Parts: sequence; structure tokens; C-alpha cells
Amino acid sequence: MTDKNLVYQTAFGLVFKATKNTFPFENKKEFLSFKKYYDQEKSKILPLVKNDEDFFIFLENFLSELKNSHTKLGFYPGKIFFKPSGYRTVLIEKRFFLNKKNKIIGEILAIDGQEPKKALALALKNISGPTKQYAIQKGLNFLLADKGRKPLQIKLKMNNKNIWRKLERQKIIYQPYKKNIETKIFSNNIGYWKIRSWENKQISDEDIETTLRYFSNNKIRALIIDLRGNLGGNSNIAKTLASHFFNKQVLFSITKRRKAKSNFILRTSYSYVRPQKPYLELPIVLLIDTLGFSSNEYFIAGMKDNKRAILLGETTGGGSGNPIKLIFPFKKSFFELFISTWLYFRPNGQPLEGRGIKPHIIIKPRIKDLLAQNDAVLRRARAEAKRLIKR
Repeated sequence: MTDKNLVYQTAFGLVFKATKNTFPFENKKEFLSFKKYYDQEKSKILPLVKNDEDFFIFLENFLSELKNSHTKLGFYPGKIFFKPSGYRTVLIEKRFFLNKKNKIIGEILAIDGQEPKKALALALKNISGPTKQYAIQKGLNFLLADKGRKPLQIKLKMNNKNIWRKLERQKIIYQPYKKNIETKIFSNNIGYWKIRSWENKQISDEDIETTLRYFSNNKIRALIIDLRGNLGGNSNIAKTLASHFFNKQVLFSITKRRKAKSNFILRTSYSYVRPQKPYLELPIVLLIDTLGFSSNEYFIAGMKDNKRAILLGETTGGGSGNPIKLIFPFKKSFFELFISTWLYFRPNGQPLEGRGIKPHIIIKPRIKDLLAQNDAVLRRARAEAKRLIKR
């Protein structure tokens, strides 16, 4: 065995051992199936892996077999991507469009000489666990990206003409939302509350209380909470908000965790929301989409299953794992591994992973709405809120 291959085999073994000791396998049979897969893959490292980039792609493919959205690689050497700043790709009615600052530039016909459909298929190979719709939305983020700075060559259909454009790529750096919370009051005293993230640095219990006082002082009669695009964060903050919508204790989630590293027995825990003042006894409409994920789904599922809100939009992403982060040495650097620690179930007992939460009223995006910058989901939500007020 060469020194290079020994490095890869050692790192692969560490990933397997950590997963064995942490991941919430439902039973020993499920683990033995995973171990058999690991034993098969060990022999493939030497012929498949030629360099570090190959190795981490190999690891991502291996972890994807667990079909768990929160068990994945974090940072690893070479994990740097570049894409045109301010641009993104949207897929509507089986057509790909280039979007900049929520405006459509044109329909995408080719990306670096490749059809967008084929580029998306490649991106989906390393995205595991959640619903197909969520995976597609995450995959779209990679269509304009590359590991190098070379300019993006993109072919667009604009005004019935095919045009090639060159867009400079810049290093992707995570940026927190400049404005995580947005509020307004529509006619008929319908409140609107946009929450883009439940992350600690983006929202706090104090933000929740301040916003609730704002709506209470303005005597709103119904509340629309827009959770579209919210990938989760701290479920305790979501729990704080939920506590103001119930006048009695309610079940919000069920989780199962390993009792010990040495066995595959799972312990069941229940999460309850207890009421807090002020209690807002008014109709609530939640706006959801395929990017709704993790702790965001904790809030959405609890509100739906306890019959406290009407949901509009599209089925959520379907993933919750409460992962731990492990750091392993790799040559002169390191790599991160996230491993789920629980199996998550909705208050109604249904598993969330890979299924998501269906809305009461399904509203899918349409090309004509996109081109007109018309928010059909919000428009319908206002109509529903008005109907609920008069009921």
C-alpha cells in the first residue's frame, strides 16, 4: 500500500468509525448493511481515488448512501467555489432561468457548454436525504459555480434571440442576511412577518418578543408568517415563537437517539411547547417552500399537526438530524464531518426525513408570475387571511 493510499484508507476508516458510534441506526440489521457497504467501498479507493479532490468526492458519495440530509462533509481541503456574484439559477415549469436580484435575465440554454439539465443531474449525485424537490433547489446553487476562477460562459435566450454571455466568478463567502426579519401590516389589519433564518446570530428571543408587541399594539386580526427559504437554525427560538400561539401545552416533536455507542437501542424523547404571554388568539397562515428545512420544519410541523395554522406553498425539504461536528486531521490540514444524532418524527408520528411537510394549499411557481415579479403565494395568503377573519 502506498503512503498516499494509506492516508485515504485511514481517513475513510475514521469516518466509518465515527458514523458507527454516532448515527441513529434503527437496528443492528441496518448497521450491518452499512458495514457491508463500507467493506465493499474500501477496496475501491485505490482504483478510483487519484488525488485529494477524488477522495472527498468519494467520501461524499459514500455518505450519501445513508440517505440522511444532516450526515455530510463540512469543510475539507480544496472546498472552495467561485460563482458570479448576485446571480442564481431558478427552475420553473422544467425551464432554467438566470436570475439577478429577483429579476429574470433570460432562459438558460447552456452553462460552460453543458445543458443545464445535465449539469443539475451531476450536482444531485452528492446531495442526499431530503425530498427530491429540496435536492433540486440545493443543486441549482451549484450550476453557476466552479472550483476555479475561470469566467462562466452562459448561453441565454433573451427576447427570442440566443446570446452568449461571459460572467466573472468570485469566491463564495457565506454572508448572513442583512435583514433577517421583515414586518408590515396589510389592509384589514393583516400582519406580515418574514423570518429568513432561525440561526442564533440572525434572530433572538428578544426579537420575537419585540415583534409580537408590535403586532399586538397594532391590533392585527390575522398573521402571515413567511418562512420560505428558511433553512433552519436554533429550534429553541422557533419554540419561543410557537409558545405565544397556544393556550395549553402541546407536543411539537418526537426524536429517537442512541442510548450508547456500544448498541443500537434508541431512546425516545418528546418536545413540548408550553404557553407564554401574550397569547395571540388569531388566524395564522404560514408560507412554506421546498427550501424550508431542519429547525424551520420543527415550527411548521408543530403548527400544522396541532391545527394552529394554514400552510400555503410547496412541500418542505424534509430533514432534521441535530448533527454533531467532528474534525479529523488530513495531511497538513483537516476535514469536518457532520453526523446526525437523532431520528425526527412529527407530532402526528410521521417521519420527516425525505418526506417534508405538505401545505394545505399547494401553490407552485409559474413562469408568468416570475417574469411579472408577482408573488402568487403571498397574494393567496392575504386572501385566505381575510377569509379567516370573516369566518
